[in-house]
Amino acid sequence: MRQLHKPPKYCQGFEDRHGKIRWYYRRPGFSRIPLPGLPWSPDFMAAYEKAAVGERLEIGVSRSKPGTIGALVASYYKAGDFTGLADTTKATYRGILERFRIGHGDKRVAHLERRHVQNIITAMSDRPAAAANMLRMIHLLMRHAIDLGWRGDDPSQGIRKPKRKIGGFLTWEEDHIAAFNAQHGQDSRAHLALMLLL
Repeated sequence: MRQLHKPPKYCQGFEDRHGKIRWYYRRPGFSRIPLPGLPWSPDFMAAYEKAAVGERLEIGVSRSKPGTIGALVASYYKAGDFTGLADTTKATYRGILERFRIGHGDKRVAHLERRHVQNIITAMSDRPAAAANMLRMIHLLMRHAIDLGWRGDDPSQGIRKPKRKIGGFLTWEEDHIAAFNAQHGQDSRAHLALMLLL
């Protein structure tokens, strides 16, 4: 059983000039992130988990070799095309991009061919909307790679989206997902369930 008086790992409290204790997620080598409320409270732990996830992403990004898909994704996160998006859209994009990075992050951007992209999309043909969203994210990444001078072409150009099945339930597109995320917070169970389905 955890000791309630002991804060979670990497959490530090400081008394400000007004005598109020302020808590931060503070791991050496990473930015200090403020945490609301008191240690172990729901709001505190939600912010703590988000800070820890951001740290893990940063660690993964820092280990990406130059010229790889992982490095390209990291670069895209810092580009104006991404930073200028709404928070809900960023969350949607990041969820798809991270799946792509996890599966292909160590591969060279320059070696990606049209047949590779086609194979990735074909493998998702049982989920047409997810395949279409993945294709869009690959296209955005390749456009960013061209801007960086890493490639002279876009191997995702001309790849066809999988056909939707007629009848049954409506398959969500990117705008449906963004609207859902706007309604349900990123820390909600509904948002987590959606991310597992994509």
